[in-house]
Amino acid sequence: MRILVIRFSALGDVAMLAPVLRQVAADNKENEYIVLSKPPYEPLFEGVGENVSFIGADIKRDYKGIPGIYRLFKELKKLNLDYVIDEHDVLRTKILRFFFKIHGYKVRKINKHRELRKIITAPQPKKVLKQLPTSFENYFEALKI
Repeated sequence: MRILVIRFSALGDVAMLAPVLRQVAADNKENEYIVLSKPPYEPLFEGVGENVSFIGADIKRDYKGIPGIYRLFKELKKLNLDYVIDEHDVLRTKILRFFFKIHGYKVRKINKHRELRKIITAPQPKKVLKQLPTSFENYFEALKI
């Protein structure tokens, strides 16, 4: 299977994806993982696995706005992907994910546990303190196919 893994964000957030993807790629050598992120982050994924490659895309400059995201989608569509995993789940990636979904691609997204975060940060007496899953656990869960 050819799987596109999308994660744009700050350096630290993208860097946390690398060890998770290393393990998942090692456990699923039959799959090919293509990471889509900011161009400067490519070195983070060097040596992650023989079945892991990287595509850099500057979504704030080269693929700006909905027309730019659609242009990126058309370029990515040429990769003959089987699955798309959104490890970011923000407006830009939601739009990109939407384009894939309406064209019949299988799509997954990270669970950021936003509803649980609201409960944890709510004022008393609605506040409930509960341990959130780590970012590593969230990345790993989204990569399970």
